[in-house]
Amino acid sequence: DSSGYEEGLPVTLLEAMAAGKAVVGTNTRGLCEVIRNGENGLLVDQKCPEQLAEKILDLLNNDMLRANLSKNALSCSKDYDWDLIGEKYANIMFRLTTPEYIQRGGD
Repeated sequence: DSSGYEEGLPVTLLEAMAAGKAVVGTNTRGLCEVIRNGENGLLVDQKCPEQLAEKILDLLNNDMLRANLSKNALSCSKDYDWDLIGEKYANIMFRLTTPEYIQRGGD
């Protein structure tokens, strides 16, 4: 878009988290909804290579931080399982097409 926003939520980030990897991402709309800074990953400001380098070095040099982020990333990645997402969408569609919902006018 006009502000330079290109990708909402990269699948590669979710794949890395599902593999139990500590992740570093930029503080953008999609990523900050998944990454809880310091809990399941690290966020850096956009267009700030110095901050990105610092966080990568933090991961390389701090085994405990890396292990905690990895464990928490793996745990939270389960919320993005395709089967679970499909089931949620199916439930929404089912509710939207029930006669009771239609009779109420969709409210």
